[in-house]
Amino acid sequence: MYEIAWLNAGRLLQFSNVGKVVKNQIAAFFLASVLESDKELVADTLTLSNSTSESITICQTD
Repeated sequence: MYEIAWLNAGRLLQFSNVGKVVKNQIAAFFLASVLESDKELVADTLTLSNSTSESITICQTD
């Protein structure tokens, strides 16, 4: 399962699936785009928001 939590604009992004922390939110949006385009990685759930400081969640269902 992939889950990307956007804690707040300009703050840390936690990638729980790989245990890494990414400081650049642009990297998170890039990763989200890659995961979205690869349906083998992400089955059906992708939520993004770049206009608010709310959460981003990317889920893969097995």
